[in-house]
Amino acid sequence: MFRSMKWVAPLAALGLMLSLSAARVTGEETKKQTGNISGTVTGADGKPASGVLVRLFHPMSAGKKSEKKAQKKQIKAEQNATESEKPAKGEKGDKSKAADKPIPVANATTSGDGTFEMKDVPVGTYMIMANLKGAGQARQTIEVKAADAAKVTLTLKHNTTPPNSSEKKAEKKAQKKED
Repeated sequence: MFRSMKWVAPLAALGLMLSLSAARVTGEETKKQTGNISGTVTGADGKPASGVLVRLFHPMSAGKKSEKKAQKKQIKAEQNATESEKPAKGEKGDKSKAADKPIPVANATTSGDGTFEMKDVPVGTYMIMANLKGAGQARQTIEVKAADAAKVTLTLKHNTTPPNSSEKKAEKKAQKKED
């Protein structure tokens, strides 16, 4: 029995040391796969904008957008078909609308001088968006590289195109073709 203990204890210690060193290397590799984003947000007048919410999203490809539109149309059709079926008192309705919203990878708020910083952002290509109610919005595609600091400057602009303007443009084109 004592003979087996002489071998088991050193082997267990060796196994523990190896597992701890592997975890340490994995932690270092994970840190290398992140980067930072820093930037400035200015208003339409060129002055720094403070208190602006800056969010980082995974960009949606054109295929995903059309899939989302098709899903929304299907959901609307189903809702219209079952409009008479309302949830009973105390039950909550369908929360599919909340699930459609993209979840930001990172958030930041600009300081008094219009600057912001996002640390430990996973490597990849993102859409960075800034929004301040009453001042406008800005968006830009940005690439985060490992152990690197990406810099971005966003200028807030008011959205001048009304909602559903692309649909109105398509209708006008169709009318012009008919004429």
